[in-house]
Amino acid sequence: MLKALYIKKTGDESSPRIHSLRKLVEETNMSDKALTLVGEIDSYYLALRYPDVTDKMPYEYCDQADAKRGIKRAEEVIGLVKIEIQGDIG
Repeated sequence: MLKALYIKKTGDESSPRIHSLRKLVEETNMSDKALTLVGEIDSYYLALRYPDVTDKMPYEYCDQADAKRGIKRAEEVIGLVKIEIQGDIG
């Protein structure tokens, strides 16, 4: 969703090849609220995607409550992106 917003705002169809949600929020000039939300999601990304960056296995790093919180944050970010896209259209 963030890369779609990036393309919409910049017109550059080759969105940046990055995994940082924080960077994408910054590139699209979204709100501080969005930055806070993605900061939490980003904190899990490296440890869960690349288990060799921590001394824990992914299942030890994130429990069910973390996963539910992450999904909720992602849903909130999606809602903010939708508002941004609609604002650009309207």
